Amino acid sequence: MIASTEARQREQVERAVPGLDDPDAFRGFVGAYCSSIVHDVNAVHGLLDALGVADGEVVGASLFARGEGGQGTVRLLDGQALWTMAHVAIPRLPDYRERITLYFDDAALELEFPSPYLNHQPTRLTLRTGDGHTLSSRDISSGYEEAFVEELKGFWSAIVEGAPVRNTAEHARRDMTLLAGLARHHLAQLKQSGVHP
Repeated sequence: MIASTEARQREQVERAVPGLDDPDAFRGFVGAYCSSIVHDVNAVHGLLDALGVADGEVVGASLFARGEGGQGTVRLLDGQALWTMAHVAIPRLPDYRERITLYFDDAALELEFPSPYLNHQPTRLTLRTGDGHTLSSRDISSGYEEAFVEELKGFWSAIVEGAPVRNTAEHARRDMTLLAGLARHHLAQLKQSGVHP
């Protein structure tokens, strides 16, 4: 069963990113990109939709640290904004940080997520504003409900009660299209520099 699953995964990756043969790049795509940063990509896509910002163009990407890390950069609003993302797993460091920060002309909003392995830890929203040279920060937490339980409730409600699905198959396709684009950009950069994965 393990061998069959691995073979199917390789077929899927080959369809998404042809030529991703380097073991480290493969591990980075399925791990750093598709198992970790994909959640933030989905959240940022939702935030950009709420702001009326269209999808952008991939202008940078790198899979690094033998596949434990992945980075990507997307140009938005014809170069008026830049979306940067990074993930790195450090196996011997017992620390977890995940955040999404949006910078505006007069404010910054930061979502800071707790470790997914800790129960009942709230996600914190921090709003930072300025008045002259005075910085003001306001932290907002919405409660201590268990995120995975809330996710299951939403899934159950969509199936049983017909509630709207918050993340559709089309959303997943959009997220994966971006991640595959990042991986293709990484491969193109390697080939351009003369490094053949």
